[in-house]
Amino acid sequence: MGERFVLQGELKETKAYMLMREMNKTLVLVVAVLLVSLVACVDFVAAAPKPSVPEFTVKYTDYSYDVPAANSIDPFTGKTVTTPAQHIENKTIQLTIKNQTIGSSYYLYYEIRMKGQYSQDWTNLSSIQASHQSEFTELTYALAGNNASGHFDSRLNEISSGGAADFQVQAQIWNYVPSDDFYSQFGGGWHFIMSAYSDWSNTQTITIPEPSPSVTASPTLLPTSSPMSTFSPAASQSNNQGVSQAEFYTAVAVFSVIVVALSIGMIVLARKVKKANLAGNKE
Repeated sequence: MGERFVLQGELKETKAYMLMREMNKTLVLVVAVLLVSLVACVDFVAAAPKPSVPEFTVKYTDYSYDVPAANSIDPFTGKTVTTPAQHIENKTIQLTIKNQTIGSSYYLYYEIRMKGQYSQDWTNLSSIQASHQSEFTELTYALAGNNASGHFDSRLNEISSGGAADFQVQAQIWNYVPSDDFYSQFGGGWHFIMSAYSDWSNTQTITIPEPSPSVTASPTLLPTSSPMSTFSPAASQSNNQGVSQAEFYTAVAVFSVIVVALSIGMIVLARKVKKANLAGNKE
């Protein structure tokens, strides 16, 4: 009878030992996978090249024109139809950025911001991915009253005739990194984050001329440039869909705390299982 209890006790100790070994193996595997993935993410972001300060030009163009009145015959009624004269307003600001060369694993974006010449408050206008098909990336902004057809990146209705506006451009490096949540370590998952950015460029100032009685048939180019700007990179990069580098490292820190807490929990659980088995053996 005594031998039977001894054998049962030894069997329980063996099961408890095997259970603890399996739990420890699982814990080590999970922590190793998470840490390797975490280090890979951090290394990839840290290795991202820092873009140089963008070079760009800005110019005002006026392609407005008049369409004279015309008569035509209605093919169904035979009556004369008169199309009234029309004025097509096509005044724009064209911004041309010289592209930079980066690695194939990264994505180059440009952030454009503007302010009135007599203001200190910058407004982010748009964000655009660099063109890979040419040496330059171009944006066209329609001014107030523009009724021409065609593609415009945005409309600047706040700039009136006789006004002056300042423009700056920032280059940004974006890339995909593995997600930092536990589930995605085994099922895949990626975040699109900004890993590096340049300082803001020099300020380019454009002046919108006052309207004249006659219509200008050809574009009027009036680019002007100001000295080096002292503005620092903007805190908000809301036009791009993704997370910033600061947000990414915050998530990494939170994730690391979760991994440590999980490890401690597994160790505590293993010790409780061991104590419970030892108490059962004594009984």
